[in-house]
Amino acid sequence: AALRSGDGHVRVPTSTGAEGPKLWYRVSTPVQPKPKRGAPPPALRLPVLVCHGGPQVPSDYLYPLGKALGERHVIFWDQLGCGRSEAAPKFTTEYYSVDATVRHLGLVIDGLGLPDDGFHLYGQSWGGLLAFLYSDEAAKTEKPRPRSLVLSNTMTSVPLVESEGQRLYAEAGEDTKTFLERHMCRLSDPKTGAPTPLAQAYARGGTEWRGSGAIEGLTASVEAMRRVGAWCPTLCIRGEHDFVTEACVDGWRHLDDGADAADAPTPASSSGESRRRRRRRPGGGVRFATVSGASHHPLLEAPGPYTRELDTFLRAWDDDDEPSEPPQIAAGG
Repeated sequence: AALRSGDGHVRVPTSTGAEGPKLWYRVSTPVQPKPKRGAPPPALRLPVLVCHGGPQVPSDYLYPLGKALGERHVIFWDQLGCGRSEAAPKFTTEYYSVDATVRHLGLVIDGLGLPDDGFHLYGQSWGGLLAFLYSDEAAKTEKPRPRSLVLSNTMTSVPLVESEGQRLYAEAGEDTKTFLERHMCRLSDPKTGAPTPLAQAYARGGTEWRGSGAIEGLTASVEAMRRVGAWCPTLCIRGEHDFVTEACVDGWRHLDDGADAADAPTPASSSGESRRRRRRRPGGGVRFATVSGASHHPLLEAPGPYTRELDTFLRAWDDDDEPSEPPQIAAGG
C-alpha cells in the first residue's frame, strides 16, 4: 500500500493480551519531482525510516531531514516512553531493552507496510545501532530488509565511545559546557543553549530508559557486520569533532568483509538464503564520510554538506539495479 502523509501509531503487544502502549510515527509530505517536458510525473524516491538516538531522545531534532530529503517520504517514530509515544504500563525488559526496541522497530515497519528492499533505514547515534541490529535480524529471518543503511554518528561499541568521551572530557578540562560545545553540538542558541530542534527533543525526552547507561556494554559483533555487509550498502557518516571519534566507527569496516564474502561462489541455497544475497555493491559494504567543522549533530551544524552526502548516497541506491559507479563521497573519513 502507498504511504500516506500524516501521523499514526502502532500498538506494542503485551504478554497478558491487554491493550499495549502506542508507538507514534509521522510520515512527511514529499515534494513531487518535476517531470521532464512531455514525460509522465516521475515516481517518488524510496522512503527513509529514521531512528532517533538517546535512548529516549525523540525525533524532533531530526525533523530537518523531512525538508532536506524532500522528494521522498521521511518517516519518524518515537521510541517507547519518549516524545509522542506512550510509556509502558511498567518498567520491565518486556518493554524497555535493546531486544524489545528492535522488536518495536519491526512493528513500525510492519504497521507501515514497508516492503522488503523497499525503504532506506537511517539511524543517528544509538538509533544507528538500533537500525543495524534490526538489519541483522532481517539478514537471519524473513523480516523486510532495507535497501540501504545509514549509520550517522554511530559507534560500534558503547564501552568504546564512553572511553573516548572520558578522554575528550579530560581534554576539555572536565568542564561539561566546554565538552558539549566541542563534541556534542557546535551550534548554540543564546536562549536555550542548543538549536531549537535539539532543545525540543530534550524537552520531550523519556526518563525511564535513557542514555548510554541503558545500553551499557552493547557492541556490534563482527559476525553480525559480516551478515549485514553481505547484502546491505551502508553509509557511515560523522562530524569531524564528534565524541563518536574515528576510533569508534573504524570497526564498521568489517561490513566490507561481508561484501567480499558475498562475491565468493556459494553452493545451492534455499530460496530464503537466495533472497538475502542481493547484488554486489561497488566499493564494498560500507562507505565513510566526515563532515568538516561539525560534531555529533552535523544535520544541525552543517546541514548543507551533511545532507548532500546523505542524498547522494540514497539516490545511488534508490534504483533496484546497482549503480554503475559507487556513490561519490566528497568528505574524507
